[in-house]
Amino acid sequence: MKLEYHLMFGVPMLALFIYSVILHEIAHGWVAERFGDSTARSKGRITLNPIPHIDPFMSLFLPAAMYLMSGGLIFGGAKGVPVQMEALKPRLLGQIAVALAGVTVNLLLAVIFKLLMGPAGAVTFWPQLDNVLEKTGWLNCLLVVFNLFPLPPLDGFAVLSAFLPVKLRLKTYRMQTLGFVVIVALLIFVPALRNLFMRSVNGLWGVLP
Repeated sequence: MKLEYHLMFGVPMLALFIYSVILHEIAHGWVAERFGDSTARSKGRITLNPIPHIDPFMSLFLPAAMYLMSGGLIFGGAKGVPVQMEALKPRLLGQIAVALAGVTVNLLLAVIFKLLMGPAGAVTFWPQLDNVLEKTGWLNCLLVVFNLFPLPPLDGFAVLSAFLPVKLRLKTYRMQTLGFVVIVALLIFVPALRNLFMRSVNGLWGVLP
């Protein structure tokens, strides 16, 4: 690809994607604070400054490498925001709200990007703007669907684990790294699951206004 294409399309899309995952994590911490847990605030994680959120591999290397290898499909994440689930009051409602906060932000971002696509496309000084908005909006839908997988450490499992007994819930927290590996492996090596995942992402993007 030409350098001009990377500068006009790749760099803005990567920047918007990185901030999408950062806002996802900020939302977790902000909602947790509303329910009485200020851990994220004390760790300096409720901030738009990207530095505290950046994970060198997940936030920078992986998205950039995927973009260069796939020609547009990127994936990654930010450092998880620390939340003391047992400190939330009420704990059950708080855990569910915290778990769903991130995907709610990504869904709102997808809607915003899609709404901006039409008028923004008329801006002739940036011919790739429509493509950037469409791709980044679609990637936010991907973040929504992916994070709703009911396996640790994802948000879908956090919702389900809210109903587990305390001891079992604490044990699941230790499975987070293994869970992420299992999810990625399933998407890579199980074509039926991968196809269902991609259809779900495309379907969500398609029904947005």
